[in-house]
Amino acid sequence: MASAVSPTGAVLAGRHGARTLSLAAAADPAGHAALAANWTAHERACADVGRDADRTGMCLTYPPEEHIEVLIRPGLAGAGVGVSSV
Repeated sequence: MASAVSPTGAVLAGRHGARTLSLAAAADPAGHAALAANWTAHERACADVGRDADRTGMCLTYPPEEHIEVLIRPGLAGAGVGVSSV
């Protein structure tokens, strides 16, 4: 489920066993700041329906690799989200 700043997509993904896709993590400072809160909402939604949340299923959109080092901030690391290029 796609998510931007609000946790709606993350909650729906948790309820239905889908992966989360954060579209605004890099493009919008508010999207980046919302990552941890959105993940918490996803975990709660998973727990409500008896599922375990799996961080390896969380996908983030990022610009080309030369910009990634700017985007890795303590808030992202604290959310337990890894960065990989495809």
